[in-house]
Amino acid sequence: MAEQMTRSNLNIFGNPTFDDSGGGEPLVNFNHVSQESDIIGTDITSDVVTVAQALEGLRQESLSNTQEQRGEMSVNDPLTGINQEQSLIFTDQDLEILDSSDPLYQEGDNGEYGLTGLGDYETVTLDLQPQEFVLSTTVAEPTNQLVFSDTETGVLDSVDQTHQGRYRDEYILRGLEDQQTVMLNLDSVGFGSSLQLINRETGELIDQYEGTETEGTSQTQLMFTSNNNIEYLVRVTSTGETTTGSYTLGTTLGELTLGISDQPIEGSITESDGTVDVWTISNSDVYEITHFSHFQTINIKLNSFDQTTMLLLIDADTGDHITSNIGHYNSEEGYYSANLNYTPKSDSNTNYAIVASFYQADRLGDYTLSVDTNFSLSGGFNSNHETVHPILKNRFMDNFLVSDLQVGEDVELNVNSHSSSHIVQLFNQDTGDVLQTTNEADLKFTVEEGVNYGVRILGQAGDTYDLTTNTGLLFDSNPIGLNQTITNSLDTSDATAYFKYFLSNHVYYSDGYYLSRESLNGETQVTITIENAEFLPDMYIINAQTGDIIDSYSYHGEVLSYDLNIDEGIDYLCLVTSRYNAQVGEYTFTVNSYSS
Repeated sequence: MAEQMTRSNLNIFGNPTFDDSGGGEPLVNFNHVSQESDIIGTDITSDVVTVAQALEGLRQESLSNTQEQRGEMSVNDPLTGINQEQSLIFTDQDLEILDSSDPLYQEGDNGEYGLTGLGDYETVTLDLQPQEFVLSTTVAEPTNQLVFSDTETGVLDSVDQTHQGRYRDEYILRGLEDQQTVMLNLDSVGFGSSLQLINRETGELIDQYEGTETEGTSQTQLMFTSNNNIEYLVRVTSTGETTTGSYTLGTTLGELTLGISDQPIEGSITESDGTVDVWTISNSDVYEITHFSHFQTINIKLNSFDQTTMLLLIDADTGDHITSNIGHYNSEEGYYSANLNYTPKSDSNTNYAIVASFYQADRLGDYTLSVDTNFSLSGGFNSNHETVHPILKNRFMDNFLVSDLQVGEDVELNVNSHSSSHIVQLFNQDTGDVLQTTNEADLKFTVEEGVNYGVRILGQAGDTYDLTTNTGLLFDSNPIGLNQTITNSLDTSDATAYFKYFLSNHVYYSDGYYLSRESLNGETQVTITIENAEFLPDMYIINAQTGDIIDSYSYHGEVLSYDLNIDEGIDYLCLVTSRYNAQVGEYTFTVNSYSS
């Protein structure tokens, strides 16, 4: 997105309101109705559409005429109360065929029509004949054009992050009610388009369609029924690797907000941009942060050569203000720069959004927004380092768990080593199989289903390093088996437990121990023990896949003992750290079969 970046300029902090006054009552499970369309998104085969509802107005109009002509009111039709002999007069009819070229809705072909030309309080009757179908309306004209409540334009280019090797943009879809029929439409130029609907919380792919290409353009449609229990993410990507181009994404219901993470954005504040509840003084662009883990720090920079920048971090769900910064003038570079650095609390489940704006009212201009949510830690080796590689006897090693990854994600690991002797290995935590080995600074891989990833740093005494990942979390992680005891120590070269930063100048070193289904030999409960500690230990039980803290336990007496119930489908990380700031020293760590 090197040029004009896609963004949502709508207020994402409240439910949208719609004016239904122009089209009468909507038919069939479609609460938000555009003034130009009463049937977009409607399942026209649904048995929810009753003739009684559709023809109630005609019943009133025909009453006097029927009584004059026949002297009485016929109520032979139990659904409508209309004389069955009366025929309807249609102002417009469309003849169409449902075939395999039409978009699917719940495994069946479907056709959508807009309905225009309606006046206030007009009664509309729709009649659908099966097979080669005829759609008729007594009032106005049907058109086969979708009516969108929100449309966003964007560009796939080389500054975008990738998914399975393909550039991608992601949007959060908000403002839906339960059990609404929603149509997503993607038109692209320059690349074959692919449209994916994702469960944002789990990363699960709900549905996916690839577009139909014609002379350099592509169109993709995806229809689904909304579920209040799911937070939706819409991914725009291509059908080929490294292909780029522009696109337009629309939704018939809800609002789209561009999701960003670890990427630069070139944007503009224009007259068409709206304001947000927390900053009504100026037009603004809103971006929601995606792929953000609880223990990460958000680093944001907003620069502009045109105006004094205003940067806000808000709660994306409620619109509440979290923190903000007014830009200062950099005389050497000639631009205004606003900066924010924010570390959430460890128990925070907040979705974060960025508001990019200018400080003075009604100012317009260009800006550059940079977002960095990378997770990094530092480590090193000394002559007393306990862990030596079993084959490379002259190399010490540190093992780390890479947590909170989603299947299909492209992960980049970077090792900034102060020595040329380092080796980096990517391995399977459960089997120990080495997947990649390199002595370069970067290591890249795509997350596969069913693999728990570890990264191993090999070095010599005196080596130090910084390890960074562009997504997910890194935890110190030593493999340990059932009924095994390890003597270890906390020292100043260990990774730190970031979530224990109660005060900014405090540091808590940590060691982690990985417990998998395989290593526990099918046990459903184990006892974890920390003994002979030269410091007051704390222990955190972490979900190895998600990075979520499951439980914590503090030192009691001479021995810290914790009984862990093993849930099927979860691997665990036991993180040992100190109760107080900067404590170090030896300890023993044991995992035994549980005995009551």
